[in-house]
Amino acid sequence: MKKQLLTLTLAITCFIGVSQTFIHHSADDNVFLNVTPAAAATYTASVVNPDTVNPAANPNTSTNVSSILSGAVNNNFLIHLPEPYFVGDAFDFKFRFYSENSGSNGNGSGRIIVRMFNSTLGTGANNRINLSNTDKVGGEWEEYTYSEAALPDNANGTIDANGGFDTILLIPSNGAVTIETLYFDDIELNIDNTSTSLPSEATLDAGNEWYHNYSPDTFSLTLNEVQGGEFLEQASAVATPTTTGNSSPFVAKFTKEDDAHSQIKFQLPAVITTANQSAAIFKIRAYAPSTNVDGSSGRRLRLFLRDGVETTGQKNVTIDVTVYDQWQEYTFDFTGITLTEGVSYSTVNLLFDQPDADFLATGNVYYLDAFQGPSAATLPVNDFELNNASIVAYPNPVTNSFQIHSSNSIESVKLYNIAGRLLKTFNEETNYDISDLATGIYIANINTQLGSKTIKIVKK
Repeated sequence: MKKQLLTLTLAITCFIGVSQTFIHHSADDNVFLNVTPAAAATYTASVVNPDTVNPAANPNTSTNVSSILSGAVNNNFLIHLPEPYFVGDAFDFKFRFYSENSGSNGNGSGRIIVRMFNSTLGTGANNRINLSNTDKVGGEWEEYTYSEAALPDNANGTIDANGGFDTILLIPSNGAVTIETLYFDDIELNIDNTSTSLPSEATLDAGNEWYHNYSPDTFSLTLNEVQGGEFLEQASAVATPTTTGNSSPFVAKFTKEDDAHSQIKFQLPAVITTANQSAAIFKIRAYAPSTNVDGSSGRRLRLFLRDGVETTGQKNVTIDVTVYDQWQEYTFDFTGITLTEGVSYSTVNLLFDQPDADFLATGNVYYLDAFQGPSAATLPVNDFELNNASIVAYPNPVTNSFQIHSSNSIESVKLYNIAGRLLKTFNEETNYDISDLATGIYIANINTQLGSKTIKIVKK
């Protein structure tokens, strides 16, 4: 019903020329912005509405709302905008709020202060713009509204150069004599977030291949490691939570455990370097239940490109999860990221709600399907110096030892198990002896004068 009323309201306001806004945060609709509380403040995404009847003229009848309880009068919480605003943009921001008692600066439950800033520049006085402050009536729901036809620059004139205004800072109890919970609901912005249902079948982009896809049951990537969680896939796949927006009857499922960096690690079909990063675009369909809670950094998916075993030069793309109880397709685009010259990126690591230093997101669940990325054919290796032809390990599979052919001088060879633990370190040698190791799969990281390459070694 709320969505129907919103649609009607938008149609009317558009007709009369008023700026159109869209609900971006509503507990009843399972739509949430990425909210980060200050260390001493407690944020709860969904709590029971404390008052559904006041004011009588315009009550907030939502069953559930969100809340923030400050630990001190100037504690704040950050609202991370779904996309940035730039100088000259029209800006409309609304939300409903409730406090049990009235407040103003130095009285009662205090006033609300709202600011907007760029996360790179920080919240300093010269880097932010101050939106309007508001007192609290108390005992009834009120509406905060701020509208700007054209946003000004910050005092330093550097907002656009740093990516625009991307964060709202809200102080809920400034000047309070007695701090109490502030409830809020229906955050609206003039950013169109009208969702469209995904087609039931994912589309494979040109130049990509399916890495993990349960329709048509293609699993072309080697799973190197699962860290800090339970990953059910392929033979142990689970029933999909819904076939609406993704028709696969069975999908993968990751359940987060007590780990700051819960993740799954896959071996790429070929390495990515600065020479072929124009192909480095990955997509995955994911379903996040609304029962998932915020970790230390909110709810998010983060994809890392790594060289397999070392962290030098690793790069990531992070996407905040803000839509729940439906399938979403997330695109991790590395084409605009500055990759480290000389690093051969050979693995993708998908991390969940990371970093989660306080283990707040333990138990969060993600369903996964239709993971795609560039195929070996679109990651050409004969156009740059460190390629498949220039470094070859043989024989492979290995009985007792292997040799390495390289057109460049080898500086070192490090051998790891698939869990990433270093087992052996070699200098350049004629034969690399692994006769003392058990049968299985190992990862050799070969460092040369021109860079490094990761090769999978099979011991039989």
